[in-house]
Amino acid sequence: MPKDHISLPKTTLLKFSNSGVFKYLELKRNKIFSGKAATYNTEESYYSSRIEKLLSDEIEKKIGRLSSDIEKCRNDNKEFTWHPDELKKICYSWIIVQWIRTVNAKEGFRKASVFKDVLPPQIYTLFMNENIDKFLSYGERVFEKLPAQGMDLEVSLCMLPKNCASTFLLPTTHFMGVNSGLFFILSPHSCVFYAPKERIPSDQIVTLSDEAVDSLIEHFVRHETNHGDGHLIGYEEQLIKAQKYIKENF
Repeated sequence: MPKDHISLPKTTLLKFSNSGVFKYLELKRNKIFSGKAATYNTEESYYSSRIEKLLSDEIEKKIGRLSSDIEKCRNDNKEFTWHPDELKKICYSWIIVQWIRTVNAKEGFRKASVFKDVLPPQIYTLFMNENIDKFLSYGERVFEKLPAQGMDLEVSLCMLPKNCASTFLLPTTHFMGVNSGLFFILSPHSCVFYAPKERIPSDQIVTLSDEAVDSLIEHFVRHETNHGDGHLIGYEEQLIKAQKYIKENF
C-alpha cells in the first residue's frame, strides 16, 4: 500500500528534485540533507481514503496543473489562461489545507483547545486529519469576508526571470507570509503572490531580481521556524545562503 505524503505533495517535491532526489535544510541543526520525493515525510494510512481523495482531487492535482501552466508561460511564452477569481479561491484553499497538514499546526490547535489536557497529540492529529474538509470550508468563509473588513486582497503570478540565479525555497507549510502578503511556492522559479491590491501590478505578473529573492531568505527561515515543521526544501546553492543567514542571526 502506498504511503500518504503528510504535509507536502509529491508533485511539488518533484519540482525541487533531480531524478526524485532533493535537498532540504534542517533548521534546528542548520544542516543540509537529501530526501526522496517518493518517501519524504510519508506514513501509511496517515489520512483516511476520503481525505486522501480530497487532497488529491481538490488540492494536489490543481497545484500540479497550475505549476505546469506557469512553467509553460515562463519557459515557452504560452498564454496563461487561469481567471484571477479562480486563482484567488484556489490559492486560499491551498493555504488553509497545507497549513493544517503540518504537525506544528495540529499541535498548535491542540494546545489552544479546551481538550488539550484530555486529548493526547496522536488522537488530536487523527481528529484534525479526518476533518480537514470542515476546516477548509470554515477558512474559505473567513477569506471571503476579508474585503468587507478592509483587506482587499488580490492574486498575481510571480515568475523568476531566466537569468535569475537565485531560487525560491519551499517551506513545509507550502506558503510563506511576508508582511501583509503571502507567497504560495510552486517551484524554485514560480509562486502565486497573494497581497493587497495596491501591491499587485496591473498585469498581475510579478518578477523579482536575484537580490529580491535572496532578501526573502530571512522570511523563509522565520516563517518555517514559527509555523512549519523545521525544514526548508530547495536547491543547494540557496540552502547554503539560508545556512549562512541562520549562522549569523541565531
